[in-house]
Amino acid sequence: MTQTLSKTEKIEDRCHDFLNETSGTQKPIIAAWGLVKAGKSSLLNMLSGHTDNEFFKTGAARTTRLNQQLEADHYLLMDTPGLGIDQSDSRQAYAGLDKADVVLFVHAPPGELDQEEMDLLRQVKSTYSANTEQRLVLVLSQLDKDHDGAMEHIRQRILEQLREQLGIQPQCFLVSNSRYRIGVANSKKVLIEKSGIPQLSAHLDGLVQAIDQNLNSVRVSRRLAKKAELLEELEKAIAVELQQVSRLQKPYVKKIHSFSQIITELRLSFAAQTAEIKAVQKKLKEL
Repeated sequence: MTQTLSKTEKIEDRCHDFLNETSGTQKPIIAAWGLVKAGKSSLLNMLSGHTDNEFFKTGAARTTRLNQQLEADHYLLMDTPGLGIDQSDSRQAYAGLDKADVVLFVHAPPGELDQEEMDLLRQVKSTYSANTEQRLVLVLSQLDKDHDGAMEHIRQRILEQLREQLGIQPQCFLVSNSRYRIGVANSKKVLIEKSGIPQLSAHLDGLVQAIDQNLNSVRVSRRLAKKAELLEELEKAIAVELQQVSRLQKPYVKKIHSFSQIITELRLSFAAQTAEIKAVQKKLKEL
């Protein structure tokens, strides 16, 4: 049976992850983030030129269980486990978010962002704060399944969701990993261009150049903000658990108090009886 962690234990695990966290590179870290089977690993393979020999493993079942990194010329790509299924996978993904300088949030249509994805994007906004629009890049996969411009309609609707609910308007790209792979394999420039991958890659190149100058200062600021957030969450969780312990103890405290009174009364009664017996005993000895 899988043991369910308490809220305090979950926060404690995040604190340990935070304390053990090191970027290990001076290059910007670009992390693919999102729900299970959104196409994150495949996208990173296309961006890193691994169209035939996969570096980031893909498959019908979820294959990414740990954060995995690949260093490119100007940045480091990070694949994270898909969110929404496994607690351990999610912990890894959130650790990846804490390290990332840029997040590629990958969404697989059909349809707009669901509530779970909106909640995840709130976490991204909490992480990047005022820099969210620059550091978040939204990617809609499966462009090859587009029919009559439906994907562009979905893109516009998603941007509307983000504007109305989160107050942000990040860059959003439509891509097809399979179209790009076929285009590279057959040297079809038109197909490669229509995959959306070159446009996304060019945007990332420009983005890492733009953030390179203040990369370290932003990382330090984010780390300080994360530390304050974890401390606040930990204090609140401890306070809640102490209240729960107090509530659970309350009926037993009353019982213990009643029991203590009974014992005290018995001891006093026994002491009085013992005094009387000793008095009788003394008289008997004096006869």
